[in-house]
Amino acid sequence: MKTKKHHGAESADVADLAQYRARLRAADASTTSATSSQQERVDRAREAVLAQIDSLSSPPIAFATVLLSQDGTVTLAATGIEPEFAPAIESGLLDLQRRIRAHRLRHQPRPRGSAGRIGMIPLLSTAFLAAIFINQIAWVDVALSLAAQLTIGLSLNPRRRNG
Repeated sequence: MKTKKHHGAESADVADLAQYRARLRAADASTTSATSSQQERVDRAREAVLAQIDSLSSPPIAFATVLLSQDGTVTLAATGIEPEFAPAIESGLLDLQRRIRAHRLRHQPRPRGSAGRIGMIPLLSTAFLAAIFINQIAWVDVALSLAAQLTIGLSLNPRRRNG
């Protein structure tokens, strides 16, 4: 009886199309016509996918992919995924998801005003500490300590966004 080789989750790999992206940016910078630029981008995407498939040391027997069309349509395609290949494909898709999230987070603008709020925390802490140190009345020390904790806690609250 023949047994199939088990493909574990660690055997999945995600295509790195960084070279494609570099060629795309260089060509986009040199192209003046929007229509020809779009067609060149389509052609380069097709070439990059085919080059990735051709570069594999072993021919692919299954795939799962996400395609983004010019009109913004997202198409999911998969074929050849049998139960024994599912963990490897799933692992590759999870890795791809992590890469997409990392790219999105890298290019997301920071919320307005958050840097100023964070920068105020050391100043607030020092001001309250100085007031507590100078003060001689016990109940005022308690009030200042509570005010310090509440102020800093409220300034760090992520749900409280201005703007």
